[in-house]
Amino acid sequence: MAPAAGTVPWVLRSMGMSSGTWIEHYNTERTHEGKICRGRTPFATMLAGKGIWDGKVAVAALN
Repeated sequence: MAPAAGTVPWVLRSMGMSSGTWIEHYNTERTHEGKICRGRTPFATMLAGKGIWDGKVAVAALN
Protein backbone atom coordinates (compact mmCIF):
# COMPACT_ATOMS: atom_id res chain seq x y z
CA MET A 1 0.00 0.00 0.00
CA ALA A 2 1.31 3.46 -0.87
CA PRO A 3 2.04 5.87 1.97
CA ALA A 4 -0.44 8.66 2.60
CA ALA A 5 0.17 11.81 0.59
CA GLY A 6 2.78 14.02 2.21
CA THR A 7 4.14 11.44 4.67
CA VAL A 8 7.29 10.46 2.78
CA PRO A 9 8.90 13.94 2.79
CA TRP A 10 8.07 14.26 6.50
CA VAL A 11 9.66 10.89 7.27
CA LEU A 12 12.77 11.78 5.28
CA ARG A 13 13.10 15.11 7.06
CA SER A 14 12.71 13.39 10.43
CA MET A 15 15.63 11.13 9.47
CA GLY A 16 17.68 14.14 8.35
CA MET A 17 17.59 13.21 4.66
CA SER A 18 16.44 15.09 1.59
CA SER A 19 14.51 13.21 -1.07
CA GLY A 20 17.52 13.52 -3.42
CA THR A 21 19.84 11.99 -0.81
CA TRP A 22 17.40 9.14 -0.20
CA ILE A 23 16.97 8.44 -3.93
CA GLU A 24 20.74 8.37 -4.44
CA HIS A 25 21.17 6.00 -1.47
CA TYR A 26 18.32 3.78 -2.68
CA ASN A 27 19.68 3.47 -6.22
CA THR A 28 23.46 3.38 -5.69
CA GLU A 29 24.20 2.11 -2.16
CA ARG A 30 21.34 -0.08 -0.91
CA THR A 31 21.38 -3.60 -2.33
CA HIS A 32 18.13 -5.24 -3.43
CA GLU A 33 17.21 -8.90 -3.19
CA GLY A 34 14.64 -8.99 -5.99
CA LYS A 35 14.53 -11.40 -8.91
CA ILE A 36 16.46 -9.10 -11.23
CA CYS A 37 18.80 -7.25 -8.85
CA ARG A 38 20.00 -10.38 -6.97
CA GLY A 39 21.91 -8.47 -4.31
CA ARG A 40 23.09 -5.66 -6.57
CA THR A 41 22.07 -2.04 -6.41
CA PRO A 42 19.49 -0.86 -8.96
CA PHE A 43 22.22 1.28 -10.58
CA ALA A 44 24.56 -1.72 -10.99
CA THR A 45 21.68 -3.76 -12.41
CA MET A 46 20.92 -1.00 -14.90
CA LEU A 47 24.55 -0.83 -16.02
CA ALA A 48 24.70 -4.60 -16.51
CA GLY A 49 21.48 -4.50 -18.51
CA LYS A 50 22.78 -1.63 -20.62
CA GLY A 51 25.74 -3.74 -21.70
CA ILE A 52 23.42 -6.56 -22.75
CA TRP A 53 21.14 -4.11 -24.56
CA ASP A 54 24.06 -2.49 -26.42
CA GLY A 55 25.19 -5.94 -27.59
CA LYS A 56 21.74 -6.82 -28.92
CA VAL A 57 21.41 -3.47 -30.70
CA ALA A 58 24.84 -3.94 -32.33
CA VAL A 59 23.88 -7.42 -33.59
CA ALA A 60 20.55 -6.12 -34.91
CA ALA A 61 22.31 -3.31 -36.75
CA LEU A 62 24.48 -5.86 -38.62
CA ASN A 63 21.41 -7.75 -39.91
